[in-house]
Amino acid sequence: MILGLSVAVAVLLTSGSWLVGCRRASVPVKAVVVSGLSAGEEDAATWRACTDATVKGLEKKGVPAASIRILPSSPKSPATRESILKALQEAESLGENDEFWLVLFGYSGRTIDSQPAYQVRGDRLTASDLKNALSRIKARKFVFLGTSQSGGFLPFLRDSRTCAVSATAEEFEINKPRYPEFWSRTLESKPELSFKQTAALAASLVADEYRRLKFSEAEHSRILGENGMISDIPAGNGSTPLQPPQSK
Repeated sequence: MILGLSVAVAVLLTSGSWLVGCRRASVPVKAVVVSGLSAGEEDAATWRACTDATVKGLEKKGVPAASIRILPSSPKSPATRESILKALQEAESLGENDEFWLVLFGYSGRTIDSQPAYQVRGDRLTASDLKNALSRIKARKFVFLGTSQSGGFLPFLRDSRTCAVSATAEEFEINKPRYPEFWSRTLESKPELSFKQTAALAASLVADEYRRLKFSEAEHSRILGENGMISDIPAGNGSTPLQPPQSK
């Protein structure tokens, strides 16, 4: 009798563990945060800091940690086109009442046929790749393109369920942008702001930073609204207790 009871308890415990495992495996992906290729350790450190601030900001906004995919998953496994598309595919289970966030840090360029492309290990992630993957996600989508030449992606992302921000304009702005650092820090420190408000405050901080350094502003962030219109981001008044990021 005791042996039978022990077996029954063991079966129940095993079943419970299996069910917990199933529940964990089925947690929907609600955010994907990616660091692409870097030009050196300083760049890599910047993208790591941006990723950390972004994840903290998303968690403060109510996105569960288990629903956030961070790529690369380890320093030894750089983000690839395939790993990004796989992560986006995991978000296809979201419904129309859900929200989904995609955040890219790094550099973008152009393919041989002049299509915008995100720089990752191996084949690059093109604007068409991104358009097709996001079109299969039914949730309302917030996309942050924190890369050089990122404005070129915006026309590809037009739909009534997507709001996107690019750190830079479409062409010529090929250097490492400052905007991602300010955007990610604003997201973390002021999670109560809307996506558009976060973009506007970050734009003000970037403008303030260029004035402080007495440089001509070399990047121009843009926003794609859910109405399909692409425009320069209207910066706020720039008043904030935040200190400028340390990396230059």
